[in-house]
Amino acid sequence: MVVDTNIILRFLLDDDSDGKAELVLRKQHVTVTDMVISEVLYVLTGKQYRHEKVLAVEAITALLRLPNITHQSDIGENYLHLYAVSGLDVTDCYLVCFCVQTKKTLMTFDKTMKRVYEQELSKLHGCF
Repeated sequence: MVVDTNIILRFLLDDDSDGKAELVLRKQHVTVTDMVISEVLYVLTGKQYRHEKVLAVEAITALLRLPNITHQSDIGENYLHLYAVSGLDVTDCYLVCFCVQTKKTLMTFDKTMKRVYEQELSKLHGCF
């Protein structure tokens, strides 16, 4: 089964009084997509909850490590780490990692995104 953002948010925010979200995430084999992760990060770090990026990423990463959770992703979890440590939003981090991993050129007018992309490329090629 594939879970939506609300299941994960209720679990992570301990807003699961009936225990259904926990039951699903701990007892069922579930798939979590990058789109859902992106929305969870947006909500957790947004105006309502204001969690730090690093803490939000740590919580999601811990969730993805549960043995019954499958992370459906074309690029793995690298973009989560990049999101935690960079000034970019999660979508930009995903695009940077996607382009680096697939060896596609990233075209952007965003100077920060371009700098992060070039840094990630240099890590890949062992350049300093």
